Amino acid sequence: MKPLFFYHILLVMFLTADAKAQQTLLPANSWRVAGELPPVQAQPQALGVAGPVAGIHNNVLLVAGGANFPEGAPWLGGKKRYYREGFVFRKEANGALVRSAGFSLPAARGYSANCSTPNGIVAAGGETEEGLLRDVLLLQWKEETRSVDLSALPSLPFAVTNAGIAFCQDKLYLAGGEKIGEVSREFLVLDLADTAVGWKVLPPLPIAVSHAVLAVQGAEGKEALYLVGGRKRKPGGLSDLYASVYAFDMKTRAWLKKAPLPYTLSAGTGLAAGKHSILLFGGDTGETFHKTEGLIAAIASETDESKKQE
Repeated sequence: MKPLFFYHILLVMFLTADAKAQQTLLPANSWRVAGELPPVQAQPQALGVAGPVAGIHNNVLLVAGGANFPEGAPWLGGKKRYYREGFVFRKEANGALVRSAGFSLPAARGYSANCSTPNGIVAAGGETEEGLLRDVLLLQWKEETRSVDLSALPSLPFAVTNAGIAFCQDKLYLAGGEKIGEVSREFLVLDLADTAVGWKVLPPLPIAVSHAVLAVQGAEGKEALYLVGGRKRKPGGLSDLYASVYAFDMKTRAWLKKAPLPYTLSAGTGLAAGKHSILLFGGDTGETFHKTEGLIAAIASETDESKKQE
């Protein structure tokens, strides 16, 4: 069984009054396993999934979809599989997470941009075996029926995967991601109080980026959106990896560059904590990802089938 929560390191950003960022690391041994994901699609053992829809609504944790490589690693010819199974977890008095129910997404999907809101969990875009998605799902836990209600929000103006998303003042903000053939600089907003208008375009991101963390921090009425880390895929080459931090001022609608992270970081998770901090969970500093990219590229360019098998 794969742990539901396992983080090697936690990076905390402290956003000081002069808008500079300070960072500190918390030890991995301060974490414990709270629960486990079961196998999906009748697999004999739990392999875990990457890029699931995940969030909290009405005091339950919902985890659904995602992808893995059940036949083996991609550089060994394994094919990525996507799933639609969903699981509901409740927190017990001792802090353990207990699986209490199951559900299914309308279709298999992974790598959506996810965030929790008072109205439910939003999953925007993502991908399937057939390609990228532009639809936006809203998942709501109904305590009275002990079931998950699935509905649709306005679709994105384009299909995108691995974007960042955040919720602030009844609005959803979506940043970057991977579009068909390019990495996006798009920055969008959806007013949940007036969804009929659909997604609106905001000033573009300072960089084209996917796999970044987008988080809201600041006093009420003075919030800013922070775009942290991420990467940019380069066809035929190694991806650009970022340690950058940018803040979007809600009032001036301008992006400002802040102090960078101590190292490049992408494909992690983040959230605001307290009044001045953003927590960054896990992620890839690039060493592993670049090795994987290089290995896959070398195999793809090799014409000798016997060497490919090596």
